[in-house]
Amino acid sequence: LYALSLLVFLLIRDDVVRFDPSRWATIFPILAYGLLSGPLGEELGWRGFALPRMLQRWNALWSSLLLGLVWGAWHLPLFFWKIPGLSPPIPFINYLLSIIAFAILITWAFRGTRGSLFVAVFFHLWVNSVASYVAYLFPGLDPAGFTMIKNWLMVAAALGVVLFGGIRSPMQVDQGGQPLVRSEYSR
Repeated sequence: LYALSLLVFLLIRDDVVRFDPSRWATIFPILAYGLLSGPLGEELGWRGFALPRMLQRWNALWSSLLLGLVWGAWHLPLFFWKIPGLSPPIPFINYLLSIIAFAILITWAFRGTRGSLFVAVFFHLWVNSVASYVAYLFPGLDPAGFTMIKNWLMVAAALGVVLFGGIRSPMQVDQGGQPLVRSEYSR
C-alpha cells in the first residue's frame, strides 16, 4: 500500500523527492514511539473490548463502520490542536474515510486470525509507523499529498475486502465477547 502510494505520488507530482539512506537507523525509535503512542492502548479498547461486543450484535461490516466513526471522533481533537508531526496534514473528512477503511481492514485481519489482538496491534503499529517512516526517509515529500493518496488506496483496499466477501459473514463470539474458534474462520 505504501509503496504503491509512493509510486503514484511520484508519478503525478512534480515535487523533487530524494531518498535519504542515512535515516534508515531511525526505524527502531519510530517503531518504539509508534507502539506506545497509539496502537497498544487503542487496540486494547477498539479490538480487545469494543469489537468483540459489537460482533455479538452486528455483522463485521456494520461493526467496522460504527467503530470507524467512533475511532475517527476519538482523533478529532488532533485537528484542532495542530501538533506538528502528530496532527494529520489532511482534511478531517478524508481522515475519517481512511479511519473507517482502516477499521474494516483491521476487522478483516482480526477475524481472519480468530480474534488475535496481537495482529490488530501490529497492523495498527505498522500503518502508523510506515507513514512516519516514509515521510522521514524521503525529505521533500509533501505529507498531505502522500497521505491523501495513501488514504484513497486504503479505502480501495477496504472496498475490495467488502466486495470480495472478506467481511460479510458474522463472527461467532461467546458470552464474554471472545471469538469462537470455528473451521470457517481459519482460512
